[in-house]
Amino acid sequence: MQTPFDADQKHLHPLYRRPWVVYAVKPTTGPKHVVEYLGRYVNRVAIANSRIKKADDQKVVFSWKDYRTGKKADMSNNQKQ
Repeated sequence: MQTPFDADQKHLHPLYRRPWVVYAVKPTTGPKHVVEYLGRYVNRVAIANSRIKKADDQKVVFSWKDYRTGKKADMSNNQKQ
């Protein structure tokens, strides 16, 4: 059996030796199920009240965390955004 990889990709070789088993279920049971599933994820608040520091007619200031650096900071936006 010839493997479809370059010599630079030797780490993939063990993956080609194993038989792969794909587990797949029936996609949906109908449109009602799709709406219920999406509703659990789509209908959420973008910014929690606990993160909002200040809100007035001109801008909103809220806290956020940069997960790459771990630092927390405040961000503001005006109504045009």
